[in-house]
Amino acid sequence: MVGKDKARFSVTIPATLDPRLRDIALTNRPKVSKNFLIELAVTRLLDAFDNRQLPLPLDSGKTMQ
Repeated sequence: MVGKDKARFSVTIPATLDPRLRDIALTNRPKVSKNFLIELAVTRLLDAFDNRQLPLPLDSGKTMQ
């Protein structure tokens, strides 16, 4: 169940990133979920963008790798 203060959506990542996320999640103390790691990454991305510390490519034809 998703709380009232959360939005649910799907994220597709390259298959090569999944083992890396799993390793981070399992070796962290305390253990965390991959969902937590993705939420943390998105939060940090948005914070950096809000603070104008992160230039994002504006060309919508390019995909991130």
